[in-house]
Amino acid sequence: MIERYSSLKTLKNEVLEERKKRNLTQIEFAKFAKVSPLVISQIETGTKVVSYNAMKKIADAINDDVYISLHASRTITLDEETYNKIKEESQKANMSINDYIKSKLIS
Repeated sequence: MIERYSSLKTLKNEVLEERKKRNLTQIEFAKFAKVSPLVISQIETGTKVVSYNAMKKIADAINDDVYISLHASRTITLDEETYNKIKEESQKANMSINDYIKSKLIS
């Protein structure tokens, strides 16, 4: 598990930067990433917390890691196997994934 520090705007900035680098519209980038154009718009405007599946599709499309936002200044990077293990453990503990990770980082 690798920690990466960033601001809340990191995903927004990374998606926007990647889209502009590829010279794509939001609609074209959404097709490229196999998500809806609304998801791209909501990410770029910061109006939506993105689901893991949408984030994974975007990350796969741009060959990047998946980030799960913990709070305003910290992001954690997980590979898919680790994510699935944490998801299973968080469900057993009847906790959200973020709360489960926070409890493990703090304890």
